Amino acid sequence: MITPREHEALVTVRDALAAGEFRHSRITEGPDGPTFNMRSTCLSGDCGTIACIGGWMAITMLGLAREKPVSYENQTQVFDFVTDYGDGELLPSSPSLKVLFYPPGAREDEEWWDFITPAYAVEAIDNFLRDGDPRWGAIRRRIT
Repeated sequence: MITPREHEALVTVRDALAAGEFRHSRITEGPDGPTFNMRSTCLSGDCGTIACIGGWMAITMLGLAREKPVSYENQTQVFDFVTDYGDGELLPSSPSLKVLFYPPGAREDEEWWDFITPAYAVEAIDNFLRDGDPRWGAIRRRIT
């Protein structure tokens, strides 16, 4: 179960992904404006921020502007929200979100995460919102 605030942020991120507001970027390319990649929790550079679903949720919940690079201090809060090994004190997240934030193969071979496009992320979010399961396995079979 996720909180109403998390639900609102997730729907906001879902709608932004569906509308093309986050350009898909390979992790090796770095951020150029607000970009999306499931392998990056939150990484900012002079030109913007690259983040995953959870990263953009946290950025939304913190009320940060998408167009501006996220500061180092705020990156710490984003990391705390998303990671399964953060203590969650800065910005706690519901444990049920971890299945959405961490597709299968998280520690073993997360390179396939690079190929999760915004469209695949929208599909996973829709699945998660409908019945709590993003169905990453089915998405992965279409990617790899």
